[in-house]
This record gives sequence, C-alpha cells and structure tokens, in this order.
Amino acid sequence: MPMIWYTTMFSILNDALYQNHSYEDIFRAYEPFLDFHFSHYQLVYIYYLEETCLRSFLSDLKIWWEQHMPFTTLHGVYTRNTLILFAKDCGEQNPVFQEFLEFLSSLSVSGQTARQEIQTASFPDLAQLLPVILDKVRRYNMICYIHSFHVIATCNYGLLSAELERLASQLFGDNNQELAPLLETINNVQDLQFLKQSVSSLLLKLGSSNLGFTAADLTDFLMEINQEKSLDNLKKKVCQYFSQLFRKQTGMTPSAYVAKLHNTGT
Repeated sequence: MPMIWYTTMFSILNDALYQNHSYEDIFRAYEPFLDFHFSHYQLVYIYYLEETCLRSFLSDLKIWWEQHMPFTTLHGVYTRNTLILFAKDCGEQNPVFQEFLEFLSSLSVSGQTARQEIQTASFPDLAQLLPVILDKVRRYNMICYIHSFHVIATCNYGLLSAELERLASQLFGDNNQELAPLLETINNVQDLQFLKQSVSSLLLKLGSSNLGFTAADLTDFLMEINQEKSLDNLKKKVCQYFSQLFRKQTGMTPSAYVAKLHNTGT
C-alpha cells in the first residue's frame, strides 16, 4: 500500500503542474487510491534547509522515522530551501510526533550554514491539505518529490513554458537583460525532450523577428538540437546560441550587458 500512496501522490503533483484542471477534478481521478476526506493530516515545514544538505538530512531522518514511526507513511516535497513533510493520523498531541519535532529541531547536517526553522499545521483531511502544498510548489520551476526518503526531481513544465514564451517576446526589446534568467531557466531543465520542444518553439518565434539571422541559420540549429542526445551538451549549446544572438543584437555578451546595467544604475 505505501508504494501506491507514493505513486499516486507523485502523479497528483505532476498533474497539478502541467494540467489546467481544478484541484477538485484532479483529486476526483485519484479517489479510488487515496482517502481525501476521512483522515487527519499533519504538515511540517522545515525552512532554510539548503539543497546541498537535503539528501544528508533525509538520510538521518529515515533512520529516526523507521525506528519510531515505521507504520506511518511520510510524504514530502522540497522547493527553494523549504522541505514540506506530511503524514496522516499523526496528531499534534501525539507524544511520538512531539519527539519527531524535537528531533527535527536538533538535527544538524554537515554543510548547513543556516539554522532550520520548524512550523506545523493540522488539516482535517487530504483534500484541504494538498491545495496548500500545490499552491506553494507551483511557483517554482523545479520541485523535488520525496519518495521513501529519496529525492525525485520534477519540472514545472507549465511555468517553464510560460516563462520561455514571455522572455521570447522581451528578449530583444528594451529588456535585453532578461536573457540572463532565460539562460538560468534553460540550465535548470531536467527533461531532454521538453527542452528540445521549448527551444524549438522559442527559436521559431525569434525567427520572425528582425535579428539578422536567416531562416537557414535557425533551421540548421533546430536540426542540430534534434540530433542531440545529451541533456548537458544540449543545454550548453542552447545557452551558447542565445548568447550569440544577444551579442549580435547588442554588441556585447549577456553578462557584460547586465554588468553595464548595474554599473550605470539603469
């Protein structure tokens, strides 16, 4: 049963990230597998947990959890230095849960530079808890789902696609400095096929602009990325290509342009 819970939770997370359905419609599809209305849930926020320390933190947490709460399934998501853990039938007044909070407060991970802060919240059922979590994680490009204390990264395709389209319309207008977050966004993509599709769409949009690049230039690059099988190599090529476009339009690299803006105060 726990494996079904993990799989279902991960599916709900992904559906919420790239489908335009309401939460109610998404939950309804998974009601045969999860109890959304009759089980109490406890949620714990762990703030200021750095990503480089996440796996070590989870490793220590796994040891404690399996010793003290082996029959309770723990779920979690991680975004931008915040780990969110939640479990059902785990009330605030439960002595073991209080021990859990004390353990979290005292847990020190090597390399962590800031002290973690712990906050808790109680929910009468899963249907009221999940929207709180989903509203938070949908604001970020990359989300980590915690499956049996292991980290599974997933991409917010809807947000990323919207960001790429927005930046495409601004890239060579008055806001050339927007290329820097675009390149950062590209570097954060974890899915090869999605990156190819997004870049292809973006290049076709840029191809209609007056950039001094011919249709043949764009076609050649589209063919090149479609032949690429390495995500890391593709991201490097994409960033290099957009940097070349930027330099051709402005006469300087993106980093030099952003530095100039900071230095002149514009």
